[in-house]
Amino acid sequence: MSQTILGIDLGSYSVKALRVSRHMQELQILDYIEEPLNPHARLTHEEQVRGPLEKIAANPALKADVVCVSFPGYHLSSRVVDLPFTSTKKISQVIDFEIEGQIPFSIEEILTDYCVLEHSANQSRALCVYTNEELFKKYYDSLAALHLDPKYFGADITDLPAIAQIARVPTAGYYAICDIGHSKPTGAIMKGKELKYVRTIGVGG
Repeated sequence: MSQTILGIDLGSYSVKALRVSRHMQELQILDYIEEPLNPHARLTHEEQVRGPLEKIAANPALKADVVCVSFPGYHLSSRVVDLPFTSTKKISQVIDFEIEGQIPFSIEEILTDYCVLEHSANQSRALCVYTNEELFKKYYDSLAALHLDPKYFGADITDLPAIAQIARVPTAGYYAICDIGHSKPTGAIMKGKELKYVRTIGVGG
């Protein structure tokens, strides 16, 4: 059974939407649209994206079964955490407390997610990504109001390494995947198809 997926990238220059069809393990591109932001508008980014999102929601060619959204990387921060155990359940339970002492915010003010970078015999290394909950809610409310309710809400710094799953990449040793971007460079350090580190630099581009 085939499924249509709408991917939305909330960029600093434009909002991009890609509609694909997935059948078994194959993906087929169906439609693509890019709606530029107004660089002269005296609005915050979450306010600027509302207009383009309205056009995307109203476009009948972009109707899909599932909506996935990539959150802007410059609203995210990350920390690498070393833990003395490998239990996935335990990592989920303690990851917020592990980063609390490393960040200048209360843990109640942020949303977090993580991925395990590597396991050893009795240790884990996890990448934890976090953002301000109130800011995240502003983006989410704009999407929900247009019935663009995302099943997946990702981060561009952790979505970038997915390129390694479909591209021809080195099978051994370390390499980098880089997105220069419009307002900030993003980079992922990889080993084969395994993510080792990500970083967004909030200047340049």
